[in-house]
Amino acid sequence: MKKRKMRKGVKVLLIVLGSIVGLCLLVAIAGLLFLAFWPSVGKMPGKEERETYAKKSELYYDKKFHNEIDFTVMTGKQDATSDRKVPKEQLKAADPTYAERGQEGGLVITWIGHSSTLLQLGTSNILIDPVLGNRSSPVSFAGPKRFSECPVTVESLPEIDVLFISHDHYDHLEYATIKDIDAKVKRYIVPLGVEVILKGWGVSEDKITALNWWEEVTLDNVMYALTPSLHYTGRNPLKANSTLWGGLFMNDGSHKVYYTGDGGYYDVFSRVYEKYGEADLMLGDSGQYDTAWATTHMFPEQTVQAAIDAHAKWLIPVHWGTFSLSNHAWDDPIIRVAAAAEAKGVNLATPRYGQTVDYAEIATSTEHWWEAGSETTEGKSLKLKIGDTEVTVDWTNNESIRALKALVADKPLIVSMSMYGGFEQVGSLGSTLPRDDKKTTTEAGDIVLYSGNRIVVFYGSNSWEYTRLGKITDKTASEMRDLLGNGDITLTLYTE
Repeated sequence: MKKRKMRKGVKVLLIVLGSIVGLCLLVAIAGLLFLAFWPSVGKMPGKEERETYAKKSELYYDKKFHNEIDFTVMTGKQDATSDRKVPKEQLKAADPTYAERGQEGGLVITWIGHSSTLLQLGTSNILIDPVLGNRSSPVSFAGPKRFSECPVTVESLPEIDVLFISHDHYDHLEYATIKDIDAKVKRYIVPLGVEVILKGWGVSEDKITALNWWEEVTLDNVMYALTPSLHYTGRNPLKANSTLWGGLFMNDGSHKVYYTGDGGYYDVFSRVYEKYGEADLMLGDSGQYDTAWATTHMFPEQTVQAAIDAHAKWLIPVHWGTFSLSNHAWDDPIIRVAAAAEAKGVNLATPRYGQTVDYAEIATSTEHWWEAGSETTEGKSLKLKIGDTEVTVDWTNNESIRALKALVADKPLIVSMSMYGGFEQVGSLGSTLPRDDKKTTTEAGDIVLYSGNRIVVFYGSNSWEYTRLGKITDKTASEMRDLLGNGDITLTLYTE
């Protein structure tokens, strides 16, 4: 009897396991079929294209493109999730006022949202990374949803002389938008590999110019150059980096515009300046950053530094305020960009979605419109608790503190700290803050920033290069030692 029951149990177990394995196989097969045949995913380069790319670029090998410097997508632990990733209500857009055509010698900019931008450079209409749908996703029913109004429709846009795609990610290249707008587009400029996707969607090959990094093409007296960026691609996760990525430098003889595309911070911005001279305007990647992928997108302070490196006369931050693709608050990018630009003396323009800006009057487009619908740190004090004890701090008024206040504007930040070296407690903030390191001899109670994301509280003396954040003023040296102790503690930062 026992053996019969055992055999029956084993049989049931095998049936259950077989069902689970079968279900997993079905899911895997469905996923592969989706990637292979779902139209919005798109075709990937084949053997003939791959052979062409290998001849054109020394950075194309192993059937994929590579960055100019060592690169990895995931770089650390993901930042804490803000409870303000999206605004409470959909953000309203302005009504665009662009003409059907610009004027010779003019420059008119309409930021549509995220990276989507209409440039009227002279008489050329240039549309950048248009995503006009409600989601950044291969499907219409799931994925990050637009939280700001889209100020344009395909029908309301003028005829497009050049449509530029920076790379193949879904928040930059949308199947439905391309299908709907193609009849209005005279020419596409894309990185190598993206032409295969467009052709698969029915775009005529005669309309597409595919470029490698630093390659140039002149159309209607406008020079276009594909510039490098530190990033990656992949609509199909099984074929990562099959297509190239990059930014775009444009020059019509009257104005120069530099769109960075997506990417982390490195020396490319200085090299763009060395090759093409100062830009009148830079559209700079400034959102969707995270410590977990610190090299794939610039943090806001790095965007400002990139504008300095590129010698840009004006900066408009893009890649923020439309889709939530990271864990930071929806307005964290613009708050931090504004603070860094002010500290560094960079001219920052901040148009609303849909607002049409004439470059000749760009200095009037500096309104902090996002503050009307968001909690800000203006007029608030930065507070600190060590364990359960609130301490009084004389905070330094610098860029790091302004960024720290923005970081904790929506909710307190609790930092776990450990003793290090017998004279300090060290913990990670998660986010990287701007730094202005100076040689510092510390005293008990000093609070400093180290390596951009580590906060250090001293209860002894040390001499090193740090960025000063402040000093605890209501505790003596012995009280500081008692408060910090010799074990692990927690630090709570918040605004009030």
